[in-house]
Amino acid sequence: MKKRVLLVDDTQDIVTVMKFILEKNGFEVVVAYDGIQGLQKAHECKPDIVILDIKMPNMSGEELAEELAKDEETAPIPLIFLSNVSGIALRSLEDKHKDADSQGKKQLFLSKSCSEEELISAIQKVLTL
Repeated sequence: MKKRVLLVDDTQDIVTVMKFILEKNGFEVVVAYDGIQGLQKAHECKPDIVILDIKMPNMSGEELAEELAKDEETAPIPLIFLSNVSGIALRSLEDKHKDADSQGKKQLFLSKSCSEEELISAIQKVLTL
């Protein structure tokens, strides 16, 4: 059975590339273009993992993560945050979210410029945590 990925990003080109990569690697992909849509689709499609952009209109990735964490149905879903920020800024975001890790929340941070191998490896890692 294919694992279902909810991909939440407001940039069409990123969505197109990521969706292609994910489907090529055997994942079923559901797409949302902002945090509000992402929250709605998370409840509708019950994804195995959510891959989300950090900066989006209407509701940021961080706000979406907070909303998902408030609901017992969506709280256990692992998250991979994607960002265009530099390595240093990405590590800063990871540090900011260490509390979630200590509470058992499965989440990782990746640069949008990551390779296909890095993305798939991150998904596999967070799904097995």
